[in-house]
Amino acid sequence: MKNVFIVGEDPVTRAILSRVIKEFAPHLRVMGSLPARGSQLKSKVGEFNKLSETNPVILLSDQDTEDCAPQAKNKLLAGIVQNDDFVVNIAADEAESWLLADKKGFANYLKIDESAMPDSAEQKFGGPRARKEISVPLKSSYYLTHELIQNSHNKNLREQISAVESCKGPEYNDAICPFIEEKWDIQAAQSNSYSLQGMIKRVEELDEKYK
Repeated sequence: MKNVFIVGEDPVTRAILSRVIKEFAPHLRVMGSLPARGSQLKSKVGEFNKLSETNPVILLSDQDTEDCAPQAKNKLLAGIVQNDDFVVNIAADEAESWLLADKKGFANYLKIDESAMPDSAEQKFGGPRARKEISVPLKSSYYLTHELIQNSHNKNLREQISAVESCKGPEYNDAICPFIEEKWDIQAAQSNSYSLQGMIKRVEELDEKYK
């Protein structure tokens, strides 16, 4: 087993990383997580890159306002020469879109009619080729907390997840992380998300290196 560190800006992102590694990388073991808020990721990316010289580091960040994942990655690395064992992943548009990509499973968990879930579609993210991703009119987390969850038939989940003003619900992480850890159908989700497929491939390649 090869020990790895994971980097994500919130509990949901780190839960996604842990679940993907558990599912697709039997020879990797999460030694620890290195939490860093979105604003801290760029300032610490050099430290993460250096750490990967001794133990692989797998990072997940959001595309956010950048036109495409390569732009977001280049901005994050800011000229740093990326080590082979520093695995950088960018979710289009946010990691929550990968949960929405498991349409049936997430709808069942949220107690929402599947017909209310957003569809996946071929989209262009600043590059020449269209990529299949979940199509939402807003940032995925904002859409989830401000609109989608209002359709839930589960009062407790609505209260946990629904936004308070511009912020996520008071128990957002407590409500979402159990889905990621126990219910998320990653195979179904990756069929609707090119960026999730990309992360799985990179994690599998790292696992193959250390098997």
